Amino acid sequence: MRRVVTISQTTGALREDVAVAVAQRLGFRRVDEEIVEAAAERQGLDPSIVGNVEKRRSFMQALREALDSGADADIAAVAYGGVAYVPQHSWDRTRRDYPPLLREVIRDVIRETAEQGDVVIGSHAGSVALPSGPELLRVLVTASPETRTRRTVETDEIDEREAKKRIEESDAGRADYLRRFYEIEDELTTHYDLVVNTEVLTTDEVVELIVAAASR
Repeated sequence: MRRVVTISQTTGALREDVAVAVAQRLGFRRVDEEIVEAAAERQGLDPSIVGNVEKRRSFMQALREALDSGADADIAAVAYGGVAYVPQHSWDRTRRDYPPLLREVIRDVIRETAEQGDVVIGSHAGSVALPSGPELLRVLVTASPETRTRRTVETDEIDEREAKKRIEESDAGRADYLRRFYEIEDELTTHYDLVVNTEVLTTDEVVELIVAAASR
C-alpha cells in the first residue's frame, strides 16, 4: 500500500473535495496549509510571510505585507524570491551564514511530512518535491480551462470574464512556482503517476481511482 499520496491540481478542478475524501477513505491525515505553518514556525515568521514565497509577489508587495503582519520592527523579515531577507543590523555579522532560504525550508517540511507516512499532501508541489518510490502515489487533478472557468463562476459568484482571468493568473502562478522552486520549465504528465480529469469523471469516481491505486 502507498503510505503517501500527493494531490496536485489546477484551479477549479475540485482537488480539495478529492483530497478530503481520499484521506477519509484511506484513514490518512490530510496536510495542506500545515506545511506553510510548520515552515514559518521554524523561522519564527508569520505564516503569511512564508506563504508569500509560494506566490508571485513584487518586492514592494512583500515588504508591505511583512510590515503589516506586525513583525518586530527590528527584524522585518521579507519573503522575496524565496529568501528570508533580514536587515544586516539584526543579525550577528560575525557569522558567515546568511538567513536561510525559505524555499528549502518548505521542501524540507514536505519531505519530513512524507517520511511520517499515512498522509495525503495537498498543494505545495509535493508530487515533484518528493522522489518517486513504491510508497508514494503522485496525483494530478485537472480539467479543461472552460470547465474550470465555469466552476469558478459558480463558486466565487463572479462573471465569466473575471473567472477566466483568475484561471489564467492561477495557471501562470503555478508555472512560476514550479520554475522557481524546482527549475521545471514544462510540467509533464510523467511528473505524476495518475492524472484524472474531473470534467468527465465525478468526484466519487476520481476518489475510487486514487484509493484503488494507493491500495495496491
